[in-house]
Amino acid sequence: MNCFSQSLCASFSKLEETLQVADTRCLRAREVDLIGAYSLGGIGTFAMIRDHPDLFAAGLVLCGAWNPAQAAQFPTDVPILALRGEKDNLLDARPMIIALQKADRPAIYREYPGINHNVWDYAYPDPAIWDWLFSQQRKR
Repeated sequence: MNCFSQSLCASFSKLEETLQVADTRCLRAREVDLIGAYSLGGIGTFAMIRDHPDLFAAGLVLCGAWNPAQAAQFPTDVPILALRGEKDNLLDARPMIIALQKADRPAIYREYPGINHNVWDYAYPDPAIWDWLFSQQRKR
């Protein structure tokens, strides 16, 4: 697994194990459609879409990031909506979203003016975000 750090790789490995157990016991892939999280979870959202594209209809990344050199490894049928505060100096999804778009992957970037890393405080109450997310359908 190609991760940002060893600790992140360890977390993803545990998540992979959880998915395997869930799939064999109670949760089937057809029941998982949407993934989204903020900050480190936004990084994880990118990773899960790349590594398990068959599970998701769409992804919501709030103040996350990923290596743009890996854009071609992402699926062509799982759109990603990345949200970021203009003043966020921790994580920046713009380079990844630009790379995804250049690689003909469905990706949208939205920036909140004057907002820091806490973009979730502004995104979660926004009905347009939820309308977009729940309008996505898995194509696999």
